[in-house]
Amino acid sequence: MHKTTMRQFNTLVIVMLVLWIVSCSKSSEREFTLPIINSNDVPPELVDRTWSNNDQEHKIPEFSFENQDGIIITRNDLLGKITIVSFFFTTCPMICPTITKNLTKVQNAYLIDERILLLSHTVHPEYDSISILKKYAQDYNILSTKWNLVRGEKIDINNIAKRGYFAVNQDITGDFIHTENVVLVDWEYRIRGIYNGTSSISIEQLIGDIKILKNEMNRLL
Repeated sequence: MHKTTMRQFNTLVIVMLVLWIVSCSKSSEREFTLPIINSNDVPPELVDRTWSNNDQEHKIPEFSFENQDGIIITRNDLLGKITIVSFFFTTCPMICPTITKNLTKVQNAYLIDERILLLSHTVHPEYDSISILKKYAQDYNILSTKWNLVRGEKIDINNIAKRGYFAVNQDITGDFIHTENVVLVDWEYRIRGIYNGTSSISIEQLIGDIKILKNEMNRLL
């Protein structure tokens, strides 16, 4: 084969190989989806068997909490959104600041995407007033348009943590809950991932999984 023709042939092969790799990559991205997590998919100690229904698709229950701006946030505010959920309290000395700083990376990674929200529940509403939540948000550069810090009745916070998000061990007694779990919720109130909020590696995985979930949402909505 003539040298010029050979070079052209080799170039064509390389171009075709690159196009094939790109095509496969895009195809894999389109086809890969995150699991929908139900009560049977998490450790038994995280499930309230007196409340859950294993025969139905699990969804986050209705709720009504007040955010750092005094605005009522309900489950309807999550409809059509991808939401990252966590639990904290403002006087927590170590774990909560770490989780909050890690979640700030998530906020900043999807800062201009209105479909991505963060929702953090204080587990110490007796102390964490609206003004204190507001100050906490300012201290950590939390944007109220992107990230709701919410408070409510203690029993409602406990119930949604245990029954809604599978975030707390059911065997733990007492009315004060604390968990490093961060929960990824889709646009239909379904759990799609649970992560360790204190781990930077787990947070990087969360950021990547949000992208996968966005691709799924783009295909379906």
